[in-house]
Amino acid sequence: IRAASVSTSTGTVSTWAPYFNGTVGAIHVGSSYIYAGGSFTMGGASARSNLASFSASTGYLSSTFTPNPNDDVYALHTGASRLFVGGKFTSIAGSSRNYFGAITSAGTLDSTSPSTDGYVQAIETVGGMIYLGGSFNQVTVSSTTTNRSRLAAFSLAAWALQSWDPGADATVFALEAIENIAVPMVMVGGAFTIAGGRTDNFLAKISTSTGLAETAIPFNPNITGTSVRTIAYNPGGNLYI
Repeated sequence: IRAASVSTSTGTVSTWAPYFNGTVGAIHVGSSYIYAGGSFTMGGASARSNLASFSASTGYLSSTFTPNPNDDVYALHTGASRLFVGGKFTSIAGSSRNYFGAITSAGTLDSTSPSTDGYVQAIETVGGMIYLGGSFNQVTVSSTTTNRSRLAAFSLAAWALQSWDPGADATVFALEAIENIAVPMVMVGGAFTIAGGRTDNFLAKISTSTGLAETAIPFNPNITGTSVRTIAYNPGGNLYI
């Protein structure tokens, strides 16, 4: 079935078991709905192209939510009464839109949302801002294109591109905010060796204020391998990758 719900206390599998005929690569739980994205043409045993929505209370597939992006979905997040979708698509909710789209609760596209020139593979929100990571080198808002190397930030209220510009020298796959500190940070994972102006193999801690890697308390786990693909943060202080 390729998707399931499991109790965090007992490990028991719940009755939620939607059928997908392809890969589910991203799941996000919003206030009222569970969103699943990936590479499929059937979701919940109904025709759904790469993105599906299910009621959080009943588990039933939403019959009215059909944005149907035309290619793979890699990242999902919610905020400001919208669903943010990142991936490989060039069309979503019936409109041309490269690699990123903001979808309203009615399943329509927020036409003012930005697009990029490369895949969007990570999305995070913090402090009224939305952060994107991926393989892009440029972002476009309201017909204005600006260079941003694999990382970019926008205001949630008006999609204003922020001056935040840490840059990374290879693809960003994961973003995770750390908010319970004086200056919130964004943890960045990917295939890069430089991010925020500093050499950091595959994992970097970037200030939401300056866009620079943290130097006051040096952060460099010296990861070996090829990339960091996912990040989770425990407010107690631990980072899981």
